[in-house]
Amino acid sequence: MPEFDLLIRGGQVLDGSGKPAFRADVAIRQGRVVELGELGRSSAPAVLDAGGLTVAPGFIDSHGHSDFALAVNPPAESQLAQGFTTEVGGNCGVSPFPLFSDNRGVEFDPPGVPVTWTDIDGYGRTLREQGIGINFVPQVGHMTLRQHVLRGEDRPAGEDEIRRLENMVREAVAAGARGFSTGLDYAPTRESTTEEVVRLVRAAREAGGFYSTHIRGYGAGFPQALAEALTVGRKAGAKVIVSHIGAVGVSRGRGRWAVETMEEARERGLRVACDMMLYPTSGVWWGPRAVLPEWAYNWRCPWADEVRRLRSFLGDGILRARLRADVEERRARPKAGFDEESMVFSSWEDIWLEEVGPGSRYHRFVGLSLGEAARRLSSDPGSLYLSLIASEGEDLSTVHRSIAPADFDAFLADPWTMVGTDTVGTAIERSSEPFNVIQAHPRHYGTTARLLGLLVRDRGALSLAEAVRRLTSLPASFYGLEDRGLLLSGAWADVVVFDPSTVSEVGNYGRPRAYPRGFVHVLVNGVAAVKDGRPKGARAGQLLARSAV
Repeated sequence: MPEFDLLIRGGQVLDGSGKPAFRADVAIRQGRVVELGELGRSSAPAVLDAGGLTVAPGFIDSHGHSDFALAVNPPAESQLAQGFTTEVGGNCGVSPFPLFSDNRGVEFDPPGVPVTWTDIDGYGRTLREQGIGINFVPQVGHMTLRQHVLRGEDRPAGEDEIRRLENMVREAVAAGARGFSTGLDYAPTRESTTEEVVRLVRAAREAGGFYSTHIRGYGAGFPQALAEALTVGRKAGAKVIVSHIGAVGVSRGRGRWAVETMEEARERGLRVACDMMLYPTSGVWWGPRAVLPEWAYNWRCPWADEVRRLRSFLGDGILRARLRADVEERRARPKAGFDEESMVFSSWEDIWLEEVGPGSRYHRFVGLSLGEAARRLSSDPGSLYLSLIASEGEDLSTVHRSIAPADFDAFLADPWTMVGTDTVGTAIERSSEPFNVIQAHPRHYGTTARLLGLLVRDRGALSLAEAVRRLTSLPASFYGLEDRGLLLSGAWADVVVFDPSTVSEVGNYGRPRAYPRGFVHVLVNGVAAVKDGRPKGARAGQLLARSAV
């Protein structure tokens, strides 16, 4: 009789601790790792050859929005294809529970999802009955609660309302939610006071939860918003995760300051970490969406269709002049709040030319900002942008790069920075369905490939062992995920087998829908979810509620 259910032979093991790799076989039985070492005499009905490959714990997406998507697309292929076996959900103040007739349809809650539950117990039962491809970590969201208690009104809460909110937070965390999240840049939570947030975070902490926050601003109010998050953590006595850290607009250049500020807070006893997206984009990243007014461009429609309409506008002198004027007005007007600071461009230095058509006369400007390209042409950048649309059509790819390179590097270098996709788990063939509430971006499919390939192998920004730690044991320990994040005997068998010499993104900004290269096998709780580079449609994931593990 075989000793084990599955053996992974001959790989270089990075166990998630940050220590160097070592050669070992990995034995799995009943969904858990049971031995690591030289197991040449052992047997199993399934054997994976990892010779020349790296074997690591399953990756953890520290910031996702698959809460409702998992009810529509349970396998979450885009997550598994890049090695994510676990996603932390319920972020930015939005959760799939508790649900009432008056709090549906907030951010990240798309139409058409067959919701049959109201609370976390019902949500968990739904996921268990249908099965899910990844493990999922639930949080309860401030926006979801406030939408119900305050009837969607964005105003300071009264004492009775805060008490109701506190009770709802306690109930959700006691029932299994791992944390409490806020999205203080979104209605109906913008007008919530710091004291309200402190009380709700304290309620979560008393029930055993952590605090994750889309802070009150990443642009003009970034210093105050980060300070508020740290103050809330100190007063409530809770762990703090700053979501998708970034400094945009007038706060560009404050990355090093932010890292040092969080380190000072840790030195004073606060447990604080952050997650980041591994791209120089934040909020609206697709150039046309950031630049063009809504009457001229609908980002939900295919670019090829929209560019035909845009070209017709540009052929009309009156409409072209109107469009040029509206673009300039969007750029120049003062920006306030996330909806504008991260959604609307403010400088042509932030709009970068990524692709043009074959043989284009503009090819020499690829990799430059529109501001720089216009200077080299002695042209006006707004007029140049419209000319690019007219000449390049659907071959044109421009990107809103709102994160300064120095800030990106500072955040990535911080050993307390985790990795988040800020996406929903999807599949290429289903990526246009309504449950995809976030515009397709390369990070949907290639976040970990970008880290391990471009940033680690090609640029040397981190060691491979450190990058794996950021994806595994760091989030597992911070979120309290028992028996996950480290590859050791007794741990759940969430495992990624990849080739560090070939791992790379395949998608790009213009064509983001592509699974990455280099991920050979992915196991979720000991079950093969990706084999020989192909998602298998397995549903071996678990809802990692506090009471479930």
